[in-house]
Amino acid sequence: MIGVLVLIYTVAVFVIYHKIFDVYYFGGVGHGIIKELFGSFIAACFLAGLTVYLWWVTDIIIILVGLGLAGKSDNPQTKKMIIGAFVVLAIVIAVMGISYRAENKKDADSSSESAQSSFSDTSDLSMNLESSIANALSHRTIRFEV
Repeated sequence: MIGVLVLIYTVAVFVIYHKIFDVYYFGGVGHGIIKELFGSFIAACFLAGLTVYLWWVTDIIIILVGLGLAGKSDNPQTKKMIIGAFVVLAIVIAVMGISYRAENKKDADSSSESAQSSFSDTSDLSMNLESSIANALSHRTIRFEV
């Protein structure tokens, strides 16, 4: 899931960067695009982590970017379309983030219960071992001859 998010965010950040800013390449187009793709990948990793753990921060960032893109458009109909698309994207990310957090919380609860049950099994085993050793030592007489 996170790999797909990183890929989608990489492409989206690259496209949005070129929509917001006028980009001029100095010193070679290939080198400039590679640097932009690497920067987009780093931003995408950051956004994917935010989406999974702090989905509401990602929603705020996406809505702000949508408003920035809408502000760059001159046509009022296009502005509405851009804002609508980014609001829908924010809702999808919110649902995905909430469901991922709920799933992780359920997994964490079940793993902590199994850890507690294995701990009680281990403590029962150690108590039985201690009583067995104490019982064996109490029935045995140890003599030391000099």
